[in-house]
Amino acid sequence: LALVISDVVSSGGANAAVEVEEIAGETVKYATNRGAYVLNHLGSLQSSKFIRGDNDKGTGDQSFKVNVPVTVVVAMDGRGDHAARAPEGFAATGESIGFDHGSGGTGRYFLMPLYAKDFDAGLVKFQFRGGVNAGIFVMKRTLVLSDVVSSGGANAAVEVEEIAGETVKYATNRGAYV
Repeated sequence: LALVISDVVSSGGANAAVEVEEIAGETVKYATNRGAYVLNHLGSLQSSKFIRGDNDKGTGDQSFKVNVPVTVVVAMDGRGDHAARAPEGFAATGESIGFDHGSGGTGRYFLMPLYAKDFDAGLVKFQFRGGVNAGIFVMKRTLVLSDVVSSGGANAAVEVEEIAGETVKYATNRGAYV
């Protein structure tokens, strides 16, 4: 099931237009109300959706609806106390991305530490705890299974498979059952 984001609200100082873009490269335009500002070195955020809006995020609601469980990652301006302004319940990941004002010069490039929080399908809503430059990324939550046990009469091998189509093999100890 593909991630679908709808009803996006992103509060900010200028009430700038909001757009959603899938990350498919190493850079993305940062804000709808700024020119050449870009976020870069987006490796771990590939295939996520980026919510582009106001350059300066406010303390009002950041909200949207999703059709699947998601992890929301916020990239916080690293030039100040980003931990104090990160949304409540978001945890530092230890990773950072870059922010480039696009005009060159000293002080025009800085790192943005990443913070993440998981949300169920439905309405996602949070607030920054202070006005801040921040990026918002949304990705399908990754399900990790370990130590899977399944009992049966034949004690057949257990396999875990990602569902990518319309059918799946029914059992490890049977032929073409789907």
